[in-house]
Formats: sequence, structure tokens, C-alpha cells
Amino acid sequence: MQRLVYCLIFCLSLVSLAFQNTVQAQRSQKDSLLFLLENAQPGLDSIDILLSLARTHMLGEPPLEKSAEYAQKALELSIRIEDRAQEANASLFVAMIKRNLSQAHEGEYEKARNIALDSGDPNAIAFTTYVWVENSLRNPEQGIAVLQAILDADSSRLSKKNLGNIYKVLAYQYETKADYQKSEAAYFKAIQTFESIPNDPKVVPELGRVSASIIDGGKVNLLQTLVYDSL
Repeated sequence: MQRLVYCLIFCLSLVSLAFQNTVQAQRSQKDSLLFLLENAQPGLDSIDILLSLARTHMLGEPPLEKSAEYAQKALELSIRIEDRAQEANASLFVAMIKRNLSQAHEGEYEKARNIALDSGDPNAIAFTTYVWVENSLRNPEQGIAVLQAILDADSSRLSKKNLGNIYKVLAYQYETKADYQKSEAAYFKAIQTFESIPNDPKVVPELGRVSASIIDGGKVNLLQTLVYDSL
């Protein structure tokens, strides 16, 4: 028992240290993103950077209200240029931020996912679906079905960030059903995917560059997955 306690304390200490390093990195990444935003082209280029800034503030760089400001700007811009995929992504960010600010957000995850489905964009569908399953859906069987359907459709079209998160959330759905073998297999695939991001990031054809959303090299998502897998 004493050995188990020591192991638990050691693991928590490692997580705390990793979190501190991640927060410091996010501050540096925020400065880089602000520079990129100043020089961004109007349209998709700006939206990608605005949503990446929103994510940075959501993950620990205060104030959280700044995250809402960036997400709202991205939403307005995506509507202006009539890009339904980016409208779905930005709408989802707005919903997640409302949740973090304890504001009313009922039905907004589903609304964002419906916009993504309407757009037909595989990455918007993947993003809005795994967040919906993780934060709103309370049915593991349905969660597994919709996530597996995305993987079966054509996982090669997904960004590594979305693919890794699909596996991460799928793992938790299996864990909820006490199917630990499938859960561990999915966690392993998520970890492999996030670890591969720094060495082989995918260029987004519409942007002509790597998305600013992986400015951290996938480290935050990798840390989340390692923590979930260890619990």
C-alpha cells in the first residue's frame, strides 16, 4: 500500500511538472501566434490563427475571456466568407468557452456538429464529433459507433490532431463500458499519433501550411492522453 502511495505521488509530481512546462510554452506560443495574426491573410489564414489563440487561452493562459474574443472573431469571419467548416469549428470553440465560463451552452455542441455535417468537411466533422461525445453525449455505445464510423470512412483525410483525439475519446468510451482491452488499444493509437506530430506534421491544403493548432507539437493532447490512460 505504501509503495502504491509513493508511486501515485511520483506520477502526480511528473504531471505537475509537465503542466508547468506546458503553461510556460503556451505563453511563448501565444506571442508567436499574435505575431502571425498581425501578418495573416484575411480569411482562412486568420481564422486558423484566431482559433489557435482561443485554444491557448482555454488551456491555461489567462484571461479566459480573451479566448471568447478570439473565437467570436473567428466565427464572424467564417460566416462572412461563407465557410461552413470553419463556422462549425468556431461555433464549437464558442460553446466550449461558454461551458468553461459557466454560461448557458445547452444544445450548442450539437448545433456545431450539425453545421460540420452540413459542410461535409471530414476534419470539422471529426472535431465537433469527438468534443460532442466527450463533453455532451452520455451514451458509450452511441459514442463508439459515431467515432468508429469516422475512422472507417477515411481516417487518412484527418489531421493527426483530430485522429489522435478520436482515438483518445474512443478509448474512454470503451473504458466506460469496462472493455479495457479495446480501451488500451485505442489509447496506444492516440499516443502514437500525438507522438508522430512533431516529426511528420500534415500540411493543410487550404492553408498551404501546417495548421497553427499544432504549434505545441501535439504535446498538450499527448499529456492529456497519458494522464487519462494512467487513471
